[in-house]
Amino acid sequence: MINSIMFHYFYDIKKYKKVQGSISVQDLNDIITKSKYHILSFDEWCYKYENNILKEHEVFISFDDALKEQIDIALPILNKYNLKALFSINTYPIENGYDKLEVYRYFRNNFFDDTDTFYVEFFNEILKSSIRKQFLEICDKVDFNNYLGQFKFYTYNDKKFRYIRDKFLKENYFKIMDNMIKKYKLDLSNINLWFTKNDICNLVRDNHFISLHTHNHPTQLSSLDFIVQKNEILYNKKYLENIINKDIKYICYPCGDYNSDTISILKEFGIKYGFVSFPNKNENRFTLGRVDCVDVLKELRVYN
Repeated sequence: MINSIMFHYFYDIKKYKKVQGSISVQDLNDIITKSKYHILSFDEWCYKYENNILKEHEVFISFDDALKEQIDIALPILNKYNLKALFSINTYPIENGYDKLEVYRYFRNNFFDDTDTFYVEFFNEILKSSIRKQFLEICDKVDFNNYLGQFKFYTYNDKKFRYIRDKFLKENYFKIMDNMIKKYKLDLSNINLWFTKNDICNLVRDNHFISLHTHNHPTQLSSLDFIVQKNEILYNKKYLENIINKDIKYICYPCGDYNSDTISILKEFGIKYGFVSFPNKNENRFTLGRVDCVDVLKELRVYN
């Protein structure tokens, strides 16, 4: 089941480059006005969900990762249609003005001809490293097509890259990426990609809603032990609540990943809803499904 259309990246002709997974103002307009989904404000969705009166295709809009382009490009469209959205915010970049995962994405999207060109160089970097043998063994035995199958918009190389990053490299991923950036002689320490505290306050002032998204945005929350997960969620919750002076009752899991420990922690903290990053069966209120805007847009383009 789908409860929300999930958005991350946007592009325009001035500031934000068109990259893999990004959509335009017109795309967002079309999703709102022409797709099969009837878009509700988040508070209306909550009311209908609680009263078991949601109709088919009634969904709300959610944004992940607190990216400035969402404020600059998407927010005026929300205002145009008087739609109130859910913004899930990982707090490390808000607190520190920097988040390596997003900086690495910026690097691969802005300094290579396309994503596949980046992947070639990335995998070559591993082949030149001390873990070459282990990498080749992984490539021989793993069918990357089966990884992250619920994310329809990922290509084979997207899946391979994410498997290698999350399952094989782990902390070594940062070393590989830092080495690549160093070779290009780039200083990416001052790029401004994220919300500010003032942005978050303005969203709440305009009656939008804030969701947890953990502090450090681990790509596999379920791989962390109970205490580490609890600290990720608790710090995220306290930091955001100190900004907006309101309790936060929602979470969107980074990369849609969670386990039974996660849900136990959410219940302890009084979290009301948990949202994954793919369509789901809605087995309970902590496993509510979403669909990526790119998939909605593809379907829209096919049938219109």
